[in-house]
Amino acid sequence: MKVHPVFHVSLLTPYQANTLPGRVQPPPPPIIVEGFEEFEVQEILDSRIHYNKLQYFVDWKNYGPHERTWEPAKFLKHAKEAVARFHTRHPNRPS
Repeated sequence: MKVHPVFHVSLLTPYQANTLPGRVQPPPPPIIVEGFEEFEVQEILDSRIHYNKLQYFVDWKNYGPHERTWEPAKFLKHAKEAVARFHTRHPNRPS
């Protein structure tokens, strides 16, 4: 009586771990505009007045939720469409 299956050694192969699932991808490089690094805005999620300055909570394209940041409005001059979409959807938020 056999208690466990038996395989010939020629049928065995070394274990290869799959490194792709859960693997952290390095962030994409920034875009250089007028000599400064810029990142593409995916969506504006919120706005607030902080120390009398307008700020937007930005979801960056190709970055995860943990990379979202509050940015001063003056830093989003190249994301006017995203800002306009946000204020169309949320007309009562600070602008």
